[in-house]
Amino acid sequence: FWVTDLLHGERLGDGIPAIGTMLSEMVPPNFTRWQQWIRPMFDTIAMSVAGTALAIILSLPVAFLAARNTTLGPITYHLVRLFLNAMRAIPELIMGIVFVAAVGFGMLPGVLALGLHSIGM
Repeated sequence: FWVTDLLHGERLGDGIPAIGTMLSEMVPPNFTRWQQWIRPMFDTIAMSVAGTALAIILSLPVAFLAARNTTLGPITYHLVRLFLNAMRAIPELIMGIVFVAAVGFGMLPGVLALGLHSIGM
């Protein structure tokens, strides 16, 4: 058998009370500050709708280039397929981090990450 150093009994024992504390703070939920959640919830919904709209707009021309019977040639077909596979393979979170580094904080990096990832689907 392989001997690994993944589980430490004392560390696991120290973490169990922290799990209990976290669960006790989750139940029952505290809705006293719900007014502070409204704006971030709408921002999240707006970002996902804008990312989906961007994906729809960009995926329509890309779909014709990715189809074997409507593309300009085999090189274009394979390059577009490679691009779509890359967009699908890179997680949205990684794309989001790259876009935050490129354009700064805000909703734009999230919209770009969701939109580009959704093109590959």
